[in-house]
Amino acid sequence: MRFIFLIFIFFSIERIQAQIVIPFAAPSASEVFDFKEAGQVFAIDYKAAGQNIVWDFSTVVAVDDVSEVYLSSFSVPFQFYPAFTNPISPPISNIARENPAFDFPGPGFDIDDSYIFYHTSNDAFLDMGFAFLINSIPITARYDNPEVILEFPLTFSNQWSSESTADVDIPSLAYWQQQRESSSEVDAYGQLILPNNVSVEVLKVTTTVLVKDSIFNYVIGFPFSPPARLETSYRWYAESYNLPVFEVLTQSAQAGGNEQVTLVRYKEINVNNVNSPNDFIDHFYVHENIAHISLKNTNEKIKLNIYDVSGRKVKDYQVLNRSDYKIDLNSLQTSGVYYLHFQTKSGMQSVKSVFIP
Repeated sequence: MRFIFLIFIFFSIERIQAQIVIPFAAPSASEVFDFKEAGQVFAIDYKAAGQNIVWDFSTVVAVDDVSEVYLSSFSVPFQFYPAFTNPISPPISNIARENPAFDFPGPGFDIDDSYIFYHTSNDAFLDMGFAFLINSIPITARYDNPEVILEFPLTFSNQWSSESTADVDIPSLAYWQQQRESSSEVDAYGQLILPNNVSVEVLKVTTTVLVKDSIFNYVIGFPFSPPARLETSYRWYAESYNLPVFEVLTQSAQAGGNEQVTLVRYKEINVNNVNSPNDFIDHFYVHENIAHISLKNTNEKIKLNIYDVSGRKVKDYQVLNRSDYKIDLNSLQTSGVYYLHFQTKSGMQSVKSVFIP
C-alpha cells in the first residue's frame, strides 16, 4: 500500500476533486488576524451553493486594512469574570476579542473596554455574549444559550442551529433585550479565487440570524421595538486557517426586504503559505504506511486524529513528548481521501492525503 500526501493545493499532473473536511477552525488566545476590507461584490454569485463551485473574487478591490485581536478571557477587566468565566455557569468563555468599534464617548458617558466572548472546544465555536465599561461601570450581556458559530468537524451538508437571548440594563438610561434565532449550513465546497489570484480549496458556511430587539428608555419612559431583521453571513473556510479566508455579511428586513451587503473582507494569502505547516512541526513524511513526525519543540505533546471525507473520525493517536515519532497507518484499509489533523498546545495543522491500496 502507498500513502500519497498532498501538501499543496496545486499539483503538476492531476488535481483530485473532492470535498474537504476541516476538523477545527477557531481562534486561540494571543492571535492577531489581519484582513483586507473591500467594497461591494458586484456580479459575483456569493450565494452559490453545491459541489465543486468556483467563486471568483479576483476583481474585488481592498479599501482598508483591519485586524482582530484575540486574548484569554482572563486577560480582560476582572469585572467581567463573574458573567463569562464562572466555573459554576458552564460553558465558560476561554477566548475574548477586542471590540474597539463599540468604544465611543456619549453625552455624559464613555463606553470603553468592549469585548466579545467566545468558547472554543474540539466540538464547537460558540458566541457567549459581550461586555463593556460605561463610566467604569461593568455592563455584561451573556446569552442564556450560546450562539453556535461552528460545529466541528466542518463537512459538506452539516447543519446546526441555536436560539439565544441577552439583555443589558444601564441604570437611569435604558434596558435592552435581543433575541437571536440562528441557522447554519455547510452548503458548498470548491475553489475560491482571492483578489490576489491565489486559489484555495474551501468549505462555505451560510448562517442566517433572525434578530429581534426590545428597548425601554428610562429617560422618556416608554418601550420601543425596532423592526426585526435578518443578518446573513457567507463564510469560506480553508484548511490551516482559523478564521474565514473570505466573508460577506448582509442584512435585510424580516419581511422579504432586499439583502444589503454590510461587510466584505478577506485574508490575503500568499502562494508560499497555502497549506503551509504550523511552527510546531519541523518535518513530516510517510514511507511504506509509516508516518514520520518530527517536532521543533520536544516538550510538546502531539495528538493526531484521522478523518475520512465524510468527517467521521476513523483513528486517533496520543503521542508522547519525544522529538521524533513513527505511527503505523496500515489499519486504514479503504482507499480514499483522508485528513490528518495534528494538534498541540502551540497550534493545529491539517494535512490532506490520498490512500491507495
